[in-house]
Amino acid sequence: MVDVIIAVRDMPLHLLQRCLSSLAAQTYRDFQVLLVDDGSKAVPADQYDSLVRDFPFVRVFHQDPLGVSAARNLALEHSTGEFVAFVDGDDTVAPGFLSEATGLQKESDADVVSGCFAWTYVNGEVPSTPSFPKGEHRLYGEKDRQFLCRNLLSDKVDPEHAELSGFYNGSCSAKLYRGSLARSVRFAEGVAYREDRFYNISIARRAGRYLIVNRLWYSYVQYESSAAHGVNHSLRDAFRPSMHFLGELYRWDPALLPEITWTRRDITEKLLYGDLLARDQKGAGKGAILPYLSDPDFSKLLSACSRLPDDRNGNLIDSLIRGKHWELLVLVIRCYLLLGLDRRVPAGNGYQLFSKDAPDRDHQDNGKGTNRS
Repeated sequence: MVDVIIAVRDMPLHLLQRCLSSLAAQTYRDFQVLLVDDGSKAVPADQYDSLVRDFPFVRVFHQDPLGVSAARNLALEHSTGEFVAFVDGDDTVAPGFLSEATGLQKESDADVVSGCFAWTYVNGEVPSTPSFPKGEHRLYGEKDRQFLCRNLLSDKVDPEHAELSGFYNGSCSAKLYRGSLARSVRFAEGVAYREDRFYNISIARRAGRYLIVNRLWYSYVQYESSAAHGVNHSLRDAFRPSMHFLGELYRWDPALLPEITWTRRDITEKLLYGDLLARDQKGAGKGAILPYLSDPDFSKLLSACSRLPDDRNGNLIDSLIRGKHWELLVLVIRCYLLLGLDRRVPAGNGYQLFSKDAPDRDHQDNGKGTNRS
């Protein structure tokens, strides 16, 4: 039995229906879906209950709006399957995903089987695949735990593991976990960004055998309103849990410090950016935020940040927010960008995002990313 966990909040019904239809098309039949409604308001709870009547393999749970991590944790508490997989309610999976993943798990006795996905746009897709041949796989053991954690933190690979170049491993998508291992770890509640990576790092620290497969199993559909394109969580609530996790990881293995430092900068930039955009949209800062984002004067950026206090404990962030120093906050953001933060598939790279407002018929017709193995 595979428990497929889906957490949703205000997910448009036509997108969730498409996701569940892709699961209904699985060639492997011994699975159930644990669907958690995380306090939806725009979509009444009874509409989800009504939708899943067409999908008898779905169990629905409702909770107050506590976040995706809490929703997944609730599902893990109800999970009893031999294996666990995670799917987002607006994405789709290939028909052979569960069959191929469970088959490879049986052959290798792996604790994690990690396949590939593609970022899917209206006008194309960007697959994330390792550099070794399509259809092949590589098995990693306990001696590779440090490398796996380093890769999960920053996507970096060393010369010894060049075969993973180009492969994004941080997401929970396209993965099959041994159920007992998946349930031994919980998602970090309160973490608003990189919660998938943190969960997978905790898994990698415990996994004895980790199998990476060059097969495309998952279509990560990109929407205008996707969470990855805008984070509006409370900065104070989101920042400290992330830093706490990274501190624990450093105590486990100090050799990961370069990747931990990079990740800390990445999280700070992302949360600041989302927080500032949310404030600007509400009229805070008198419209001064967005113009600064396009200001090319990097010398001003560097000189301003050189005078800022140390922010190891979040003091800088809190003090600038309390003082409503929006312009300086934007300068901090741009400093992090200047330090070379990577964006694998940045907005504005020529690919067109889907709209969640209406059924995306083009995607439904061509089935991009859902029929390849």
